[in-house]
Amino acid sequence: MGAGMKGVWVMLTAVFLLCGLTACGGGSGETAAEDGKVRIRAYLGGGDLSEKIDAMVEDFNAQSDSTIVEVVPMPADTASMITVMFNSGNTPVVMALETGDLLRARDRLVDLSDLEAVQYASKGTIEAAEDGEAVYGLPYRIEGMGLIYNRAVLDEVLGKDFEPDRIRTQEDLRAVFEEIQAAGIAPVVLGTQDWSLSTHLTTDIYTGQSESPREQAEFIETLKSGEGNLAENRMFNQVMDTLDILREYNYFKENPLLYANDGDTTKQARVITSGDAAFWFQGNWGSTALEALDPEGEYGMIPLPISNDEGYPNERIATLVPLYLSIFDGASEEQKEAGKELIEFITQTERGWDFVVNDAKGIPAYDNASVEVENGIAKSILDYQRAGKTKVAYMANTADHYVDTGAALQRYMDGQIGREEVAQAYEAYWRAK
Repeated sequence: MGAGMKGVWVMLTAVFLLCGLTACGGGSGETAAEDGKVRIRAYLGGGDLSEKIDAMVEDFNAQSDSTIVEVVPMPADTASMITVMFNSGNTPVVMALETGDLLRARDRLVDLSDLEAVQYASKGTIEAAEDGEAVYGLPYRIEGMGLIYNRAVLDEVLGKDFEPDRIRTQEDLRAVFEEIQAAGIAPVVLGTQDWSLSTHLTTDIYTGQSESPREQAEFIETLKSGEGNLAENRMFNQVMDTLDILREYNYFKENPLLYANDGDTTKQARVITSGDAAFWFQGNWGSTALEALDPEGEYGMIPLPISNDEGYPNERIATLVPLYLSIFDGASEEQKEAGKELIEFITQTERGWDFVVNDAKGIPAYDNASVEVENGIAKSILDYQRAGKTKVAYMANTADHYVDTGAALQRYMDGQIGREEVAQAYEAYWRAK
């Protein structure tokens, strides 16, 4: 979930609170076009990808005999427009939802289990959208997050024979960081936006508890009931130990919150592309900035070590499905069919896969995707996925989670509070649910 996705989460949380998931108008407000085609509106994400999304939809419209799609423009962090749509009954037919919001909106969504794309969805991508035999969202794409490295810097400091995937434990990480720092280069540049710290960097507070989503959910229930003691939880403390290492070797160590409220990650990307830092904790969405700043550079990704142990969750890149494509049940039957046509185009055609790989710098969430992944970071993630070395990040929460816990992590990064206070912030969040 990159900076552009943050607005979607905030936006939809506000919408569902206002609507109570059932009270708002369900009409979609679309009408048939003059040429007999069904006209629908769709929200497919935004931020840095807005122009690319528009271009993909233009291509869809050009090839469709029955449907015209109008893209709903939604810049990041804009909640008011969608709120008005829900309250007026003018909801888009197709809408990209994050996991937590999809789970809360299932009673307003169309079952998509009849779509061809369902059978090709990669393992771990569609399960969150399922309820029995019903499927309420189709995965848009796969993203991954970990330590991005600048190959040129590693070659200069550690030699061309150094393989970044040798870094598998916290001890390995510290040893490499020490060597890089001794060469006069910052080992890592760290973004301290609340979404980056809470939803991405520290995902193993939840994801690392167990490889089983069911057991992860059971752990969350202990926090909700007040039975869980996070400050004494082994995984929580291991995650915080890793955060301490990153904090110690951070390029922005003296002012860690310098860009904490800046959704644009370009300033961090500039540090690693200039060679002032060797690593950058971020997701593959950072590739857009890297390619703009250093189009000839070579970058890849490795997992962020969480402990000195072998096995799960160490040595695995965290992956996520940032958005699920869903259809709102208030639309007419013709509009629903048109929405399904759009979703199949995005998920099951060369043009849709090209958008995912070359525009979004992600990985298709479908095993039958035939487009080649050439971006170095996305290729790293795909290689780990094919080797069975990925973990699906826990994402069944919403914006107030990363706002509340992210604020505590920011204060921790700045030395204002200790990890016990961070644990208390997490526990307070879940007890209120």
